[in-house]
Amino acid sequence: MENRKKNEVIAKQCMLVLLGLFAVYGVIWVATDVWSSNGASMWPWNPIWYNSYTLQAQAWLDGRLDLGQNYTYLELAIYNGKYFVSFPPFPSFIFFILGLIFRYFNFDGFIALLSTIIGAFYVVKLLNQLNKKHVVFWTLFLMIASNLVFVSCNGWVWFIAQNLCFTLSIMALYYATKGSGGRAFFYWACSVGCRPFQAIYFPFLFYIIYTGWKNEHPKENLWMLVKSKFYWSIPTLVIAGIYMWLNYARFGNIAEFGHNYLPEFTEAAKGQFDFSYILDNWKNMFRLFTVGADGTWEYPKFNGIAIPVCMPIFITYGVYLIYYGRKKQLKDHILIYMHLLLMVIQTLSILSHKTLGGWQFGNRYFIDLLPFLFYVLIKTTPEDDSKVFRFQIPLLVFGIIINVIGTIATYNYWV
Repeated sequence: MENRKKNEVIAKQCMLVLLGLFAVYGVIWVATDVWSSNGASMWPWNPIWYNSYTLQAQAWLDGRLDLGQNYTYLELAIYNGKYFVSFPPFPSFIFFILGLIFRYFNFDGFIALLSTIIGAFYVVKLLNQLNKKHVVFWTLFLMIASNLVFVSCNGWVWFIAQNLCFTLSIMALYYATKGSGGRAFFYWACSVGCRPFQAIYFPFLFYIIYTGWKNEHPKENLWMLVKSKFYWSIPTLVIAGIYMWLNYARFGNIAEFGHNYLPEFTEAAKGQFDFSYILDNWKNMFRLFTVGADGTWEYPKFNGIAIPVCMPIFITYGVYLIYYGRKKQLKDHILIYMHLLLMVIQTLSILSHKTLGGWQFGNRYFIDLLPFLFYVLIKTTPEDDSKVFRFQIPLLVFGIIINVIGTIATYNYWV
């Protein structure tokens, strides 16, 4: 009976979250349809022009690893005179399976929407698993008051990988919290196939799983966990093996998925990654909008804007750690310190990249930090956070407004 009531509560929370999602995405879909001057409507059934993953899946079904021709509007890796998709391959696995079943490939927009919905539902499940209050609020704060809105309202190649990575990371965290190590590592491996820097969070997931297992088996040690649950690694190793085989078959290197062979980077004097890029990119993490001489709103669509503006949850994360840290109410300091270290490593890795992303609203590369930052925010603060909770309401409203307006303005080329 207790489980039934809990499931009913979760179902109601999911419905409220779904209403919130469709309210926001509905406004964006209509606005980019009715007010667009360039036909960039974001309805999920519209054909996707930037469809590298679909083209790759079609090529696989045709028995080839390269695309067979150049598509000048896409970012393609050029290697040995052939053209390859230059992004990590996991999203193409989904399109390959769908294409194999239906022999139809216009799924990009629907997969983007479905991924967003599944991600939101798993955020609800994760919050309930952690016995957190204000479940609907926190889910909407993460999902629609952040830069995730911009990348999840269509299936363009640059964005669908981040959308899927977010959802897969949330799923990995949920199953790690439940103690389902095999599923957690599998979904984590899938997320790495969308955004490779997610690989650094393996020790974080392992720590969650180990501490949960240790609570149930206080007399056992780490070796006992590894020995008794070795089969958890099998799905992950299979996924990793497929990645490495694809990389080697295409580029002769198990660690190369193609981005280094983009003309943008092969022609760059310092290549794709270099520490000299950090300073300029650091400045871009904090730059704001400007107002032109004619009073129009201007913002840079390349290399990002101030992260706290487009993702105010970063403000909440800092405030919570300081507020509860001063009161010594933070829980699980090891988890906090581990996350801070990994977040610094990931941030420096992103800043070492030649760019912080092309045409965009916000600072989308840092969306990859959201799942694990959110987990630490929820996991380490007291269950009753009412003393600092009320300041989140304005941040929620601001986050929704700024991301909806920015998303519509960008896709409609108003800025």
